[in-house]
Amino acid sequence: MGIRGRIAIAISFVTALAVVVLGVAVHHISGLERDRQARANQDGLLSSALQVYQRDGTLALGAQLDDAALPFPLSQAVAKGQSGTYLSGGDDPRVWAATPVGDDKVLSISASFPAADPLQTALDRALVVARRRDGRVDGGGGVVRGAEPVAPAAAECGGGAADRGG
Repeated sequence: MGIRGRIAIAISFVTALAVVVLGVAVHHISGLERDRQARANQDGLLSSALQVYQRDGTLALGAQLDDAALPFPLSQAVAKGQSGTYLSGGDDPRVWAATPVGDDKVLSISASFPAADPLQTALDRALVVARRRDGRVDGGGGVVRGAEPVAPAAAECGGGAADRGG
């Protein structure tokens, strides 16, 4: 194998590696964004529930007062007077938000947070399909498959030499 072949293999390898690394990065970043959005949503719901609780003294939007199931790390933060959010794992993964409301009481709200996200699954599937199309990386441009050779068209334009990328 000549130097051109080795260079082509090295370029192919580096390109494939870059695609894999970028795919993993996209997967990771989208997972972090999903977590951030879930926390922000619960924080917004907690804020609304807190307003109702302070105004009327009633629990709204599924809020709980002194919920025994509140995760320990979140209860520690609230004990220090801080509001916070928490993603719990286990058999019933949930996203939590909690805040102190005075008189040593804690207002909290939680929602199911499934481990499998259909959007994440679809994104992962799209990334895998993009990498496997025609057995090559699909970069989205530049190569036209099945096109006619360039030489006849070049000959019609004055007989110039055609570059076949050889």
